[in-house]
Amino acid sequence: MDSDCAAIEALGVRTGSWRTCLGRESMTAYMAESGETIEEWFPSADESVRAALDWARDAGADPSENGLAEALVAVPDPFVEPIFVAMLEAVGIRSVSDD
Repeated sequence: MDSDCAAIEALGVRTGSWRTCLGRESMTAYMAESGETIEEWFPSADESVRAALDWARDAGADPSENGLAEALVAVPDPFVEPIFVAMLEAVGIRSVSDD
């Protein structure tokens, strides 16, 4: 993988584990190279939003449903890193630079 997609996994005390990906179109292409499908590994963007919201609330954060929804369907231009930062902010993880 280049910087055009990312796999994300998280674990919550009460919510258990969940995973998602950013840059779904690129991830789909990479997975096809090995004969796998994105659906085998990652839930839909809508399901991922619900899981991320539950996880963030379980951690005591104040997540943004709209922010998560936007991040999970965003297309890297050209890199996924800004989308990753947007997702972190959407689940309520503050940047060190915010202090």
